Amino acid sequence: MKKFLLASTAAGAALAVSSPAALADNYVTIFGGYSMADETLNNFVTRTGSFWSYSYSTLNYTTLRHSHTEGLIFLFSHTFYSSSVWYRSTSGSFYSATDFDLSVDSGFVIGAAAGYDMGNGVNFEIEFAYRKQDADAKRVFSFSSSYSGSSWTYWHSSRFRYYTSPTTTVPNSATFISGSVTIPPGNYGYYTFTNPAITGGTAYTTTSAASGDIRAMSIMANVWFDLGSGQGNIHPYIGGGLGMADVTLDVAPITDSSDRAFAYQIGAGIGWQPEGADYRINLEYRYFAVDGLEFEQGPNTFEYDYNVSEILIGIRFNY
Repeated sequence: MKKFLLASTAAGAALAVSSPAALADNYVTIFGGYSMADETLNNFVTRTGSFWSYSYSTLNYTTLRHSHTEGLIFLFSHTFYSSSVWYRSTSGSFYSATDFDLSVDSGFVIGAAAGYDMGNGVNFEIEFAYRKQDADAKRVFSFSSSYSGSSWTYWHSSRFRYYTSPTTTVPNSATFISGSVTIPPGNYGYYTFTNPAITGGTAYTTTSAASGDIRAMSIMANVWFDLGSGQGNIHPYIGGGLGMADVTLDVAPITDSSDRAFAYQIGAGIGWQPEGADYRINLEYRYFAVDGLEFEQGPNTFEYDYNVSEILIGIRFNY
């Protein structure tokens, strides 16, 4: 397409130079028309990965404290303690797939240009244009994961027992300390340990669809070549231009993203200028392209070439 643009420009320049000279003129052109995209895009992205998780908790508590007395004599006391520790460790993998479909339909274009007619059939201009087309998007997202691991539960219970009395008439061996008898505490308990295996996973698919539009704002530097003798009311012409375009794809909530890239266009048309008038009416075909756009869709990005064919009608005012 770029080679064709260069070839068309060279041919137009040759024909323009051979035309009779005319008065140089400034001009302004206003145009609009039908913009046809009719393009579809399918983007399929997969992602895989792995994960690992670890968690734990501890719990310490007193379950019971019991004392027994007879009169003013404190005989014994029991205190029960228990504690537990819980651990969990898992690892697994996941797989996701995003199937994204985009369809762009027809729309419109409007614009304006300011230029200079060299008087020899060569016209230079700066052009601003706005384009908009309807767009439909559909996304199918699939996700699956699996994991395995184990958990540990450690539980311990202890009971501490002791006796006191103002006399030595208590059971078990005793030690006399400052007028009291103390029985060393008994300490006994038990432990439990469990280690169950953990397996699991999940899988689901979601489908969403949305309608919106794609919009492009461009600034172009164009060169147009008037063909033929340049005399009479009919003025055929060809040409093209280079520039930049900012393109927004808005099909929320699936995607709402913008990108800016190099743009080019070629076109050919025919103008009709009434005798003695300072304006000209143009009917034109134009091909406009912005290649290599990158749009975001969730965690993914996809490339899109914005290419449109257009039928334009415009009016050019010389001053």
